[in-house]
Amino acid sequence: MSSPTPTPELRRRTLLTAAAWSAPVIAVAVAAPLAAASQELEKGLQGWVAMTTTQTTQWSQGFAPRPVTTNHLTIDGSGTPPERGLWVTGTSARTKLANASITFYSDANVTWTPMRGNSGAWSTPTRTGTTRIDGVTCSVYVTTYQRPITATATHTNLDNQLVFRAVENTGRARVWARRSITVDGQEVAFMRGPITVG
Repeated sequence: MSSPTPTPELRRRTLLTAAAWSAPVIAVAVAAPLAAASQELEKGLQGWVAMTTTQTTQWSQGFAPRPVTTNHLTIDGSGTPPERGLWVTGTSARTKLANASITFYSDANVTWTPMRGNSGAWSTPTRTGTTRIDGVTCSVYVTTYQRPITATATHTNLDNQLVFRAVENTGRARVWARRSITVDGQEVAFMRGPITVG
């Protein structure tokens, strides 16, 4: 794997919401839904992946049991295109697609586990080291697409049922995401974030 530090060529994208990365947004002169503004303009791993916090509550043991709430980071890419999902635009039946991955960078050091609804198409995010982004020391977690990708028409959908949850209590965390895919032998990648969850 190449250095996990983002290169200057990668453009930062704006976030549509505080907790979800969706299609990049550009300024347009006519009124249009934000999610539709640029989803057909460029090749790359487009779509929607949410990074949220899931809370679980358990009762403590002892003389005076009390509820203890734990915050878990959650990655959820599930849904149905075009509102949700992951896809590559600008493809044809001849386009060669490979090496789809999402790298998450976070100031939370966690272990990920698949959750109900996860299809297994994406590997469980694995910690590959640390790097610094915007002056923040981040753990690096990589998930890769495990299935062959056959390009179709102008819009190629990937299995987007990637649902993972951090085992540990995380509290508040800052998260960045780098999406990457090889299109006709060339890596297409971009960075989004940071967002704060929790």
